[in-house]
Amino acid sequence: LGDVTRDERWLTDRSEETEVRSLIAVPLAVEGGDVYGVLIVSDSRVDYFTEAHLKLLLAAASQVATALNNATLYQYVSEQAALLGQALRSQQEETSKSEAIVQSIADGVVVNDAHGVILLVNTAAEHILGRSAESVLGQDVRTVFEVFSPAGREEALAGIESLMASAVSPDCKPETVQTMLETADRVVSAHLAPVVAKGDEFLGIVTVFRDITKEAEADRAKRKFITGISHELRTPMTSIKGYTDLLYKGLVGDVNEEQRKFLSTIKSNADRLTALINDLIDLAQLEEGPGKLDLKPVQMEEIIREAIDLWRRPIEEKGLTLEVDVAEGLPEVRGDRERIARVLTNLLSNAYQYTLPGGRIALSVSPGEGVLRVDVTDTGIGIAPEDQDRVFDRFYRADHPVVQQESDGAGLGLALARMFVEMHGGRLWVDSELGRGSTFSFTLPTLAVTERTEGTCADRGA
Repeated sequence: LGDVTRDERWLTDRSEETEVRSLIAVPLAVEGGDVYGVLIVSDSRVDYFTEAHLKLLLAAASQVATALNNATLYQYVSEQAALLGQALRSQQEETSKSEAIVQSIADGVVVNDAHGVILLVNTAAEHILGRSAESVLGQDVRTVFEVFSPAGREEALAGIESLMASAVSPDCKPETVQTMLETADRVVSAHLAPVVAKGDEFLGIVTVFRDITKEAEADRAKRKFITGISHELRTPMTSIKGYTDLLYKGLVGDVNEEQRKFLSTIKSNADRLTALINDLIDLAQLEEGPGKLDLKPVQMEEIIREAIDLWRRPIEEKGLTLEVDVAEGLPEVRGDRERIARVLTNLLSNAYQYTLPGGRIALSVSPGEGVLRVDVTDTGIGIAPEDQDRVFDRFYRADHPVVQQESDGAGLGLALARMFVEMHGGRLWVDSELGRGSTFSFTLPTLAVTERTEGTCADRGA
């Protein structure tokens, strides 16, 4: 401006005479549009500044703006560097704490990334695996299982393949894998769990090894004792039952009514003891290993009909009402017919034992989403809430007069029933109210679902 007094934008107190007549205002701007301020030069003379003055101030303003921009960037970078350093220190502290915790626990821990590369091995894992951390870090996680016997190792490797496949197959959801591993002198429980970030991003696997050699030896000795004593009892019980049947049927002489009554009592208790022996042997075998199922297509209607034929008479003789509701056109299940029949017999036996005369027992079978559901409902004594989680434990019997006094069971039926159902990939549970009755329910996958799910995630990820 040659004379600011002639510019309407110039504001001043009219009572005072201004000393500014000529003025140059240059923005302090950098390339890109950021403006940090304005550089103003003035003079008391009119039309003092020339084009040369303007060029000089523009050059100076550019240098000043660049210096201001650099100073601002430096301050920003310094602040961000300080924040990043603080974050890294915090992360290193947390990592150190986590590593200290992992190193201090008694269980062996091995961590691998999504590609199977081992990232961490703690001291306990070194001891269990018989290898130093330096020798396995950066190696494929599958190599640490080479020290174990084939059976458990193959199951663990299949679990790894399934978990790794979940990273590339959206249809596969990673699930934990539990297996038992053995070396020449050690028994180890292995628990493989996926590490999943927010958004279901698969990051890797954490494998926890626990040395259970002492527990396994004690359990093996217990099973050996139970199996041995059960087999020793089975031989004389077979003779007792055989000779009792001969006497009861009168094949070795006439039997009066009182003698028949005594023989009936012997026969009934011999049957109970034989059933208990068989349950003990089954339990010992299942604890040794899941065993093999004789899997075939099974029609549940046939098993239901046989169970009803077996139980209808004793149920009615006790003064109970039996109701049966079987849906039509039930799909087949792929299962072990004998084991499924045992499950249903155990549940009906429970309902029969714990339902007082005048009560009701209902058996229903219905299709669900990919499963068949079986419900055995009674109006018996019911189960207290604190006992409902324990009724499937081995040898557990609730503290109820009917259970303690009137039942000769050993608390194995429900434990075996749940084992059999879970071996089929199903589920067994109870809903009960004390004094009003119970409903024991179990599901079994249908044949179509079993065949469809036989292709594992590992197969799909290959």
